[in-house]
Amino acid sequence: MKVLDAAFLESAASEVASDPKTVLAMNCCSRSGPTEVLTNREVAAKLQVLGGCGAQPTFSVKIPKEGKCTSQKSSGRCWLFALLNVCRLGVIKKYNLDSDFELSQAHLHFWDKIERANYFLENVLDTLAEPLEGRLMQYLLKNPMEDGGQWDMAISLVLKHGIVPKSAYPESATSQASRYMNRFVNNKLRQFASELRAAAENGASADKLREDAKPSMMKEIYRIVCVHLGTPPSTFDWSFYGNGEDGGEDDDDVPCKEDDKKKQIKKKKKKKKHFAFRSLTPQSFLRDHVDVDLKSHVSLINDPRNEYYKLYTVSRLGNVVGTANPVRYINLPISELRSAAQKRLDAGEPVWFGCDVGKQLHRSLGVMSLELLDYDLVFGTNPNGMDKATRLRYGESLMTHAMVLTGYDAADDASTISKWRVENSWGEKGDQKGYLTMTDSWFEEYMYQIAVPMEGLPEKVLGVLQQEDKVVVLPPWDPMGALA
Repeated sequence: MKVLDAAFLESAASEVASDPKTVLAMNCCSRSGPTEVLTNREVAAKLQVLGGCGAQPTFSVKIPKEGKCTSQKSSGRCWLFALLNVCRLGVIKKYNLDSDFELSQAHLHFWDKIERANYFLENVLDTLAEPLEGRLMQYLLKNPMEDGGQWDMAISLVLKHGIVPKSAYPESATSQASRYMNRFVNNKLRQFASELRAAAENGASADKLREDAKPSMMKEIYRIVCVHLGTPPSTFDWSFYGNGEDGGEDDDDVPCKEDDKKKQIKKKKKKKKHFAFRSLTPQSFLRDHVDVDLKSHVSLINDPRNEYYKLYTVSRLGNVVGTANPVRYINLPISELRSAAQKRLDAGEPVWFGCDVGKQLHRSLGVMSLELLDYDLVFGTNPNGMDKATRLRYGESLMTHAMVLTGYDAADDASTISKWRVENSWGEKGDQKGYLTMTDSWFEEYMYQIAVPMEGLPEKVLGVLQQEDKVVVLPPWDPMGALA
């Protein structure tokens, strides 16, 4: 059959109309939406996520202190939120702060815009001889400025520009809804690209353009971003009330009734201690107050298309020119990612990760599961007809979102994990207050990247880091270059 003729269309319509199960599914989905109709009640009950029942998923291992879920609002900054959600826990623990304490996501967002604009213009200067209509140039021009990023890009920003508490550089209207700013900056970057290439066609060298034309272009971008986000602080004061590791006690006695109501005892109430740090810089705050060694972390990926136990990168992927932390991946079987994440959580520490969040996600219940949505029952087919490698090859899946693992549930011997606890950055929605539950089977299919310290990794994995001279360079458009 080449043409969809009337006979075929009549036959297809007749089959739908004559199948009561299909008609019932059509009636239900058209009124209630597919997700609610697809939800398998037994699977939801087993995961303890049935809305309104009051039950909460339980996990055999959880990190000692979790943060209140943050909200990236209408922006694509999940990779920065996830990184800072990992970093803030050390600050919370150090000063015994409330769980809603946050580090400034807008600060790194600002510097990502500036650095990424510079990175783009350098790519333009480096490709002046490339044909404008070629695949590389069209790829570079497609979306020069967006919000998404990856682990190594975030670390490059932190190592160069430091970290500040949210009180020192709070959110703006644009940081929470960044589409207009990105569109504006993209317009200017494409204009600058056209000007640089036109000047090159008239005989100007890349070095001459870098010296004479690029500085004024970058100053214009800097001004645009400042207007949208505000100028980030070079120095700031940070003061707050907290207990710290040596929290004191006050002198006020608080009566406390015992169960028999016959005696009263005096109970001391912890005193909130005032902390004040003056003339901090983003770098000194990172050094003195954020207890996470980000330099020691490595990025592990699961890409079944390519050889395991090899070092990979993606051409022209990055945001900071001249960084000492370029994008590097160690490609491993999914079992290695599982083991590394489990060990980190066993040590009481969270794990940054990147995944394809939209696949098999029940957003209102907060569940990522291959079993929860019963497509076969409702549609007579399901979207899981390809394996992971095939999905990557055919554009069906790639990393789309970054979050944080904070726990897992396993059998008593911890040999078989059933599900993972996930801190998201979409606000405190649902019965899990913004946290999600990820089944381990979902982890296998849609987990692409985690970041963990080198310490504790198997020698075979650490040995891959010595392969810098043999790093495999994937093309710019490869799905492993997707930005969360």
